[in-house]
This record gives sequence, structure tokens and C-alpha cells, in this order.
Amino acid sequence: MQRDDLRYVLAVHRTGTLAGAARLLGVSHVTVFRRIEAIEKTLGARLFDRKRQGYIATPAAAEIVQQAAQIEEQIKAMESRVWKHDSRIHGIVRITSTDTFSALILAPLLAQLRQQCPEIVVDLVIVNGLLNIGKREADIAVRATHSPPEMLVGHRIGPLRFAVYASKSFAARHLRKDKDLSKVPWVRLDASLSGDRSMQWIGESGYQPRIALFCNSYLGRTYAVHTGVGVGVMSCIVAAGLPGLVRVSPLIPELETQVWILVHPDLREVARVAAVYAFLRTELGKLRARFAGEE
Repeated sequence: MQRDDLRYVLAVHRTGTLAGAARLLGVSHVTVFRRIEAIEKTLGARLFDRKRQGYIATPAAAEIVQQAAQIEEQIKAMESRVWKHDSRIHGIVRITSTDTFSALILAPLLAQLRQQCPEIVVDLVIVNGLLNIGKREADIAVRATHSPPEMLVGHRIGPLRFAVYASKSFAARHLRKDKDLSKVPWVRLDASLSGDRSMQWIGESGYQPRIALFCNSYLGRTYAVHTGVGVGVMSCIVAAGLPGLVRVSPLIPELETQVWILVHPDLREVARVAAVYAFLRTELGKLRARFAGEE
């Protein structure tokens, strides 16, 4: 087996699906399917059982995965040691964040970064779950969390606060006289984002029966509210980035969390990662009042 074969086996094992592995590797799901089939044919062993819930590793794959993970860590450790000797600010830096943060907050900042560091190429990975920086799925993460992973280092930007928002036209039609939010349609995240605390808050507040639209994306929810489908919970800074939205509730203290910029400790001394980290720490710090809903 070649090192590239190990990457495919690890990606399918870690994500459990061809589509997930394809996103992780930056290829099509057809390519992943063909590579896994070719590897199985070469080895003369089945590596994954194809189940309804996804690809499940067989005992044969489990042995390969264990050895491949060790090889991967050794290679990454060697790369990190080499990179520390490169003081030039150039190359690829992989940043991960949520869809709303990426589109409405990071994208404008990355345009500024391009002017300051023209030899930096940013790979922006938009996922609503936290990629494993420890395994180098990303170099830098911008996340909202109360408890960042212990193996990472970073800087706390400040509080991220939430409220219920509506479009100005929607508020004028439905909330001009009666401010009762239990009488208007709502936009809510769907079960694929069940870990989001706003879903529990909506249920506990009695707004669940008024759901007009479910969405599997934070950005989708944001634009559904912006176009007037209904009201919805969103962070103050995201709402501030879209003219035409108005806050129709007080801040929701139960949903408050913290914004962090995180990096693996082994990457802090890599010139290109250090430069991007320092830039984002400075520029995101300037937005602290917006994160907190104070602007």
C-alpha cells in the first residue's frame, strides 16, 4: 500500500461515508469508491461493510487504520519540525469555521489578509462541527464554544450573544401591534444540528408548534429569516452583518457562549500559520462589541 492509499482508508473510517471522505480529501465520492475498491482488490480483503448507516470498518481495516494513524502522526510531526525552520510567510493555511461565520465574518477579513500577505493561500473549510486540528484536518479554527479542546491553544475573543431576529418587513406585518412571538411563524434548525442549544430553548419557550421552516444550516436559517419566512434565533454579529434584520427579543442569556480562535501548539511557530493567527486575533478582537450584541 502507498501512503495515499492510507489516506483514503483513514478518511472513510473517520467519516463513515463516501461523501464525508470525499469532502475531507477534496475529491469526488466516485474517486473514493474506486480507490477503496482497488485497495481491497490489491489486499484481497474487504475493509468496509456497506451498511445503511454508512461504511463500517472490518477487523482487517481496523488493523490498517491503527498502523496508518501512527504513520500519519509521525509524518505530521516531521513536517511540523521542518516547517518551523521556514520563516517565509507563504503557503496554504487551512481555516475552519461555521457557514455563517465563514460567509459573513471571515470572508471580508480574508480579503484584507490577502493584501497584507499575498503569498498566503487560505483553504476555508466550512463545517458546522469542529474539525480535528490535532490530526491536521485544519490549521486554525474560529469557533463558538464554552470548552475548547484541551490539546489546542488559542485566544478567547469574548462573549457571543444571541437573540430572536426578524426582517423589518416581517416585523412590520406581524409584530407591530402584538409582540407575542408565540403567534408568529418560526425558522429553526433541523435534527442534523440537534446539539445546538437554540433548539432546546425554542422548545422550552413554547414556540415549537409555530415552526414554519426547518433548515440543516445556520446560514440557511439566517437567510430564511432575512427573507421574511419567520423569526429565528441567531447570533448578534451575524444579524449585524445583514441589513434589514431587527432584534425582536431581549438577549437570551441561556444561549451565550464564547468565541475562540484555536490552533494546534505544534503549528504556532510555523510562519504562515502564526501570521494568519495573529491577523485573525487582531481583526476579530475589533469585532468584540458586535459579538456581544453591544453594537
